[in-house]
Amino acid sequence: MKKLTISMGLCLSFFVTFAQERKLETRDERKTDKSIEISYTKTEPGYYTVVLNFSELSNTSRPQEIISVSANSGTLLTLKPTDPNQHINYRYRYQYVRGKYKPRLNADFCYLLPYAQGTKCEVMEAGYANQKYFGAEKPADWKSYFFYTGKEELVTAIRKGLVVEIVDEFETRENVEFTTSQNAVIVEHEDGTLVRYLGFKKGSLKVEAGDQVFPNTPLGLNTFRSKDRFGISIFMYYLSSLDFESLKNQTLVKQKSLYAILTPKFITENNQCMVLENRKTYTAYSSKEIITKEMSKRELKKYNGK
Repeated sequence: MKKLTISMGLCLSFFVTFAQERKLETRDERKTDKSIEISYTKTEPGYYTVVLNFSELSNTSRPQEIISVSANSGTLLTLKPTDPNQHINYRYRYQYVRGKYKPRLNADFCYLLPYAQGTKCEVMEAGYANQKYFGAEKPADWKSYFFYTGKEELVTAIRKGLVVEIVDEFETRENVEFTTSQNAVIVEHEDGTLVRYLGFKKGSLKVEAGDQVFPNTPLGLNTFRSKDRFGISIFMYYLSSLDFESLKNQTLVKQKSLYAILTPKFITENNQCMVLENRKTYTAYSSKEIITKEMSKRELKKYNGK
């Protein structure tokens, strides 16, 4: 008799936990040919990676146990009986996490600054909050940027991608040095990288989960920070580990993550592609070539109004 144990997705270090509900579930069905089909459904757009752990498995070959999926539902795998006259015995549990496992990255990709062309913004590297407030060790690859403007500005997408998660529930809190209660948009790019835009004015978001965005697509308004400063922070990462055990018994001082962090290159004035310098002011730059770079033929035709 089949027995099934389900484990929930785990909360991840470095990020605001946006929701607690189960986001992916599996279902298995015994077919008339004695095969077993394990399928899934998920509630959020974008890639999730599922890890199946079989504690019991007989009368079948061991299947692939790490599977990245992007559709809202589908088949994870099918177990075929070695002896077609006998049933397959199996027991498994599963874990899942947002992202495509070890995607093929384009490390030299050049991103737009998160504002309309001609907008000046001061760039500041963000520290690691858990190090400052709780004494945690900063990850070796840590990199996060604030993009400050002198007045309220519309934040725009830095690359083509799929909006996979949004938060739009927190009011701006003035004179607060640190808070995790900030509105956010997470976008998944075609190469598997994810970018988190953090710090939107409540009620200003112009996108929803499941929307396709392109470079310069409006996302929402940046947030008042202090004095004459408004800003947004950007953090880029990808799924690099499936060591779920390392996430157990974490504290604010000792944290692990399944994600690796990227240091992106941005296009600035004069179409220069570079790693941004701390405390330097840049001017946002864009062009038709940059905006359409990753468009499909259909998207390009629509963009050109044909």
